[in-house]
Amino acid sequence: MLVLALASSAAGAPPDGNWPAWRGDGSGVSADAGLPERWSAEENVRWRRRLPGSGHSSPIVWGERVFVTYVSDRVPRRAVQALLSPRLRWLLAAVAILWCLGTFFRHPADPHRPPKEAARGPGAGRTLVLAVLYAGATSAAYYLLWRHVPLLGVNLFRDLFAWALSGLAGAGAVYVVQRLADRRWTLAGGGPPWRRLAAAAWAGFRFAAVASFLAAAVAVTLELKRTDFPIYTDEGPWLLSSLISCLGLIAAAAAFPPRSRGRLVVVLLSLPGLAVLLWGPPSDPGAWLRTDARDRYLALYAVTVASLVYLGFGERRRRTAQRGLLAAAGPAALLLLALIQLASEPFTFIPKVVIYRVLALDRAGGETAWDVTCRVVPEPKLDFRNTAATPTPATDGERVYAYFGNGGVCGLDFDGRLLWHSPGPTTVMDHGAGSSLVLWRDRLIVTHDSYHEWLTYALDAASGEKVWEVRRRRPPDPPGDDAYGTPIVVPTAGGDQLVHSSTASVTGYDPATGAELWSRPQLGAQVVASPVGWRDLVIVTTGRERRYGRAEMSALRLTADGDAAAGDAVWRADKMLPDVSSPVVYGDHVYAVTNGGVVTCRSAATGELAWRTRLPSSTYYAAATAGDGKIYFSNMDGQTVVLAADPAAPRILAINDLEEPISASPAISRRQLFIRTHRHLYCIAAP
Repeated sequence: MLVLALASSAAGAPPDGNWPAWRGDGSGVSADAGLPERWSAEENVRWRRRLPGSGHSSPIVWGERVFVTYVSDRVPRRAVQALLSPRLRWLLAAVAILWCLGTFFRHPADPHRPPKEAARGPGAGRTLVLAVLYAGATSAAYYLLWRHVPLLGVNLFRDLFAWALSGLAGAGAVYVVQRLADRRWTLAGGGPPWRRLAAAAWAGFRFAAVASFLAAAVAVTLELKRTDFPIYTDEGPWLLSSLISCLGLIAAAAAFPPRSRGRLVVVLLSLPGLAVLLWGPPSDPGAWLRTDARDRYLALYAVTVASLVYLGFGERRRRTAQRGLLAAAGPAALLLLALIQLASEPFTFIPKVVIYRVLALDRAGGETAWDVTCRVVPEPKLDFRNTAATPTPATDGERVYAYFGNGGVCGLDFDGRLLWHSPGPTTVMDHGAGSSLVLWRDRLIVTHDSYHEWLTYALDAASGEKVWEVRRRRPPDPPGDDAYGTPIVVPTAGGDQLVHSSTASVTGYDPATGAELWSRPQLGAQVVASPVGWRDLVIVTTGRERRYGRAEMSALRLTADGDAAAGDAVWRADKMLPDVSSPVVYGDHVYAVTNGGVVTCRSAATGELAWRTRLPSSTYYAAATAGDGKIYFSNMDGQTVVLAADPAAPRILAINDLEEPISASPAISRRQLFIRTHRHLYCIAAP
């Protein structure tokens, strides 16, 4: 029988007690004896080190060094100047243009204007439309600037409903205000105080509407462009940016007289954005027409265009444009924003930047050996549960390798010198990068399964040069989804294989060349848990039930030539499955925990459920880890539950509380546990 060394209790702990990558050798099993069973924030703690930044990556250990990655927003001043100075110049130029427009055009309610040209509010219909747009713009600015909720995907209809509801609620009050400010009164004329207040409120509303719409447009711009350089790598940013461009140009066109050169110019300028909106980004023309986003974009585009045309042309009673600061500065600012939307860099406002760092600590006492900056980039798109430093680094004893998703891969020596940097994938993950590096011989294997791009590639560990790359096709119907699991390397009779479990399929590759050896479909989408091996089986968990039917855990048998595609699965389970946490095989049984804390023990050979039990109520994201007859499960309340590895019955040995959330998986080396909380790194040992 073919034997897989990974994830068996008798195999695979790295030599000399090192823990060189995520889950050590990929199994999450340690051969050490005498591992700690009980601890607290003070008890059995060899040392505790406060980390200078955030991250969910697991620590790795080699010899007398402990390595961990983190991300910080404390960017050096010189780096800020180098990254942002061009954008500041553009911002000052935009402010200067708007200032010139404001001094040239006069406010419609200016006290120096004759009473017959006094400000006049629009009719009830235009007031309602303007109120809805104003409320929508305010909501968009609030969501995008403060909540960081993107205006794409499943949130679109919810946001539109919130905008419409808030707009309708405020429309009545706005209508009353504009009715009170009639055309016979100006700020320079007489009238009761309540009329002056009403007219001032109406003028303030007009100004707030323009400012809020601009703020919302800028917020959308920043949300789309803050992912990484170069921008516009996805369909979504291209489409929504082009939509904003077209709308801004249409609003600007309304400020020019009919049949004028100005209106002709802005209409011509809107054609490139309209072409992108209709045919998709240049990298894949027409691709978006095959997605379910087409109808949403076209509907939003049509409604907003109709609203702006109604507002822009309905208020003009003459062949000349309405004069005044609000009438001219608003469309001109939208025109300026529309033009820079199609630029190659996000220079409208200062983007938030993050700094990727690698920290090396002395194993004995936790003192800093070195702390090195790898990259300074705009803040990537992230789910609130994730961080920009979630992938775990790897080491071969000569160099340390850190992967930061769109920030790329960095290679450093053991003295902290940056040796090389390889650019990362350009497409954005829904939740941010999660797959960790796989180190195989002199190859670093990177997996990036985003909604837009599925690829796996290998880098030369010494130079960072790309050795091979494999791009996989997403299932056409239904559309594919992103995945976050880390592949494992398993030995077979025909040589090592890289086994990768992803959305809709599990595949075996030759790690030397990237050649696909076998592939078979599987259920589930947005796979997070990594596969594990036991003897001649590979056990995969497909995660949440979503687009491809029910989620499941299944065991695939590798044949003598290493092919798992032939034949049916050896066993399947479809209840009480882990979603984020990866299972561990210890002895002859598979131990796994659900997000909600239900632990199951199954036979690795047959899948038969031996027992199940419920841990303390919390959320469990960290991968299960085993050693010395114990199974470790950590949760987001800071607790690590220690269970006896006993298939006969569940026995909780200890519940250890560090009082801080734990998302990272622990590292085990020389009878010590290295546990990363959200703020600290602990070294724990038995007394």
